[in-house]
Amino acid sequence: MKNKILVSACLMGFRVRYNGSDKANVIAQLARWQQEQRLVIHCPELAAGLPVPRPPAEIIAADGKDVMFGQARIMENTG
Repeated sequence: MKNKILVSACLMGFRVRYNGSDKANVIAQLARWQQEQRLVIHCPELAAGLPVPRPPAEIIAADGKDVMFGQARIMENTG
């Protein structure tokens, strides 16, 4: 059995980004893995209960690890 691969839903063409769009730039490798039924398609923002659409948000002057340890924040463009 081949390993499963977790991939963001917006990369697979689902319109779940903050502005209701997708990022459907499915490269040949992703398409092949999808045909092999190896992909697990997931949207962490939707899983966390965020709506679509929603205000854009960015990690401020840090990275995801800092956010997970409570050392940084994620801010919407509205402040």
